[in-house]
Amino acid sequence: QYGKLTIGSTEATTTYYSGTFDETPCVFTGAATNKNTKFYAGSIVKSNKTNFVYQFMPWVTTKEDNLSSTEEVPFLALQEGLHQFGDLNCEVGVVTSNKATSSNPWTDITEVTFQKPFPEGVIPVVFAEIRNPSYTTSSTNKTSLTTRVFDVTNTGFKFIIYSEEASSRKVAIAQKVQYLAITPGIGTVDSEQEIII
Repeated sequence: QYGKLTIGSTEATTTYYSGTFDETPCVFTGAATNKNTKFYAGSIVKSNKTNFVYQFMPWVTTKEDNLSSTEEVPFLALQEGLHQFGDLNCEVGVVTSNKATSSNPWTDITEVTFQKPFPEGVIPVVFAEIRNPSYTTSSTNKTSLTTRVFDVTNTGFKFIIYSEEASSRKVAIAQKVQYLAITPGIGTVDSEQEIII
């Protein structure tokens, strides 16, 4: 399922799917607009079979801790596995990141191998998001987390998790990370509505 969220605050927003998924889907969200130029935030997404909850998590260094204008955030919910959008092959999966070791403030590098390799010479585009972030600190000491993807090949990729910019807070525990790897190009999710990816 796909759609666009209209969000006017940093409160949690629940979106119900048009039907119930067989398994909890992976929900991928796009970037917010640039309407709130002094508002810097990550996001939290919690999903189950019938709905998902989206919430902005303002950075501790942000100049504004709430929205001055309504934001629009696109989303795509897909179940784990292999998908086909026109000529585009797509793989969706969930992995657990490695923990941080010693004095490393971020998680250690995690390597992911695709269920099915993309064709030789095809380097997929990879989107990776933290699924329901886990924290060991109190709710008043949470920090926005982000995933950096690198070394993408036709057989897999690597990623590492950082805490927000200008924060020295350690990513203390492993995180569930969902990823979407897709063939570069243009494909159609819904031909009747002309929804293109």
